[in-house]
Amino acid sequence: KLGDLLAQPESALLGGSARHPAIAAFVEVAPLDDHHIVVVSEHRPGRLLSHVMARPDLSWQDAVELGRAIAMALSRAHAASICHLGLDPYRISIGTVRNGLSVYGLGLASAWQAAGGSLSRLAQIAARPAYRAPECTAELLGTSSADVYALGVMLFEMIAKLHPVVARVDEEGKSAARVLLETQPSLDPSCADLVRAMLSSEPGERPAMHEVAALLARLSAAHGIAGEAIICARL
Repeated sequence: KLGDLLAQPESALLGGSARHPAIAAFVEVAPLDDHHIVVVSEHRPGRLLSHVMARPDLSWQDAVELGRAIAMALSRAHAASICHLGLDPYRISIGTVRNGLSVYGLGLASAWQAAGGSLSRLAQIAARPAYRAPECTAELLGTSSADVYALGVMLFEMIAKLHPVVARVDEEGKSAARVLLETQPSLDPSCADLVRAMLSSEPGERPAMHEVAALLARLSAAHGIAGEAIICARL
């Protein structure tokens, strides 16, 4: 049933209202056995974000612009009630000036839910533990705020060059904002506050994805940060 749903060109997978240049589309779905399917996405040249996010030449300004591009794509999907729930740097590619940044796997969660599957179960399967929101358990359904949390972890890593757990965030009074400002003294404090809010353990305390995109866009404009495609080409 899920395979049939994913095969529909205008299904919940990526409906027209969620189309965005940074969203990589699915091009083929094939059954593997009675319980599994193989999903093939369109190919876009580039390197995984996971391969470049710890590079010393990736500045906090670069992180802001890359985060903005990711948030813009996801906010379009969230507006169409489509969430990712498997978001991590292994599902984002850094391309070229022509194709910029790409997000893979977006829409699978919504299709899974439409087919009667539990979103929390999908999150347990698809989301790597390091990027999984704390509410994504067997008892609670994941929502779009789980994507906000995952992006918050990626922003923290790109800026601090450490995972929040390694940086011991929330231990001994060390907030995410404090750690970020200690590791990057030139970081705009409003960016540190945003990441802190995105990493809240309470889904209701996190900003919506469109709010994340708007604030990152303001930061990018205020600091004269180069566009996402230019940064992608440099990296």
